[in-house]
Amino acid sequence: MEHGGVAPWVDRPAPHYTPPPWVAPPADTASAAPCRARQLRVTSSQVGAAAGSGVQRFAFTNVSSATCMLGGFPAITGELASGRRRALRIARPAGGTFTGKVVPADIPPGKQGSLDLTFSDACPTGRRVFARNVAFVLPGGGSVETGYRIWRTCHGLAMSQLGRHAPEPVPPRREPGTPDTLRVGLSLTSMTRIRSGSTLRYVVTLSNPRGTPVSLRRCPSYTEGLAATPEMGRNASVERSFLLNCESIHVIGPHRQVRYGMELAIRPAFRSVAKVYWHLNTPNEPAAVAVVLIDPAGPAGAG
Repeated sequence: MEHGGVAPWVDRPAPHYTPPPWVAPPADTASAAPCRARQLRVTSSQVGAAAGSGVQRFAFTNVSSATCMLGGFPAITGELASGRRRALRIARPAGGTFTGKVVPADIPPGKQGSLDLTFSDACPTGRRVFARNVAFVLPGGGSVETGYRIWRTCHGLAMSQLGRHAPEPVPPRREPGTPDTLRVGLSLTSMTRIRSGSTLRYVVTLSNPRGTPVSLRRCPSYTEGLAATPEMGRNASVERSFLLNCESIHVIGPHRQVRYGMELAIRPAFRSVAKVYWHLNTPNEPAAVAVVLIDPAGPAGAG
């Protein structure tokens, strides 16, 4: 088959794939005496948002001459619209917020730790001021006062602990010449309409961005799926693994790409927004995702 064509889908189921675990670097030490309020100053407050979620990150700087340990959940107070100072009710998820887990850490003089306040940024009323001149009451006592304000949306707030973000696990090295180095693209465009109970037909493009050929002699498998929220007892979510069609293409040359036809059976479901995802079953799981609309009255398929 020529590289300009599409390799047809083949119905060859593969075992469920479990990638090797990623290893995280060692975390910062947390053995110094706990920080006291007089040792800390909140030196910045930054707000950011992406993909419907937002974060307000407060930086705590050690302004003393000794290392101290920053950790635990503080109590937070602030001035409400009435002008009165009140303790603010903010969720404290034990597993951390969407920004990652913050853990206790030693903070040397002049260095910083942080605390994250997270919120949903997908709110029709937008952000509004929750409290002004907020203060952080440390777990061991003492209050770090600020002139900053806290923002709130219609879905409430969640907070991390004080400290530093735990080191993220490091992905394994992408071995040259293996499918793990490929990039994945989907023919599905955003909000493609697919019919409930139909077979979705689409195209996956595997691109080799490197100067080394990628061998497919050891044919890789892949996982495709649809993630949807259950509606009225119906759940359209599905996930399956198959072998790639490696019969006609045994190598993807440097800076070349190959297209593969795909099929995904869509379960009966009510109208809803869902995500179609596809990834190679290799250590780094090269992947692509598309947001789709499941529509009982939609077209028979897309791609």
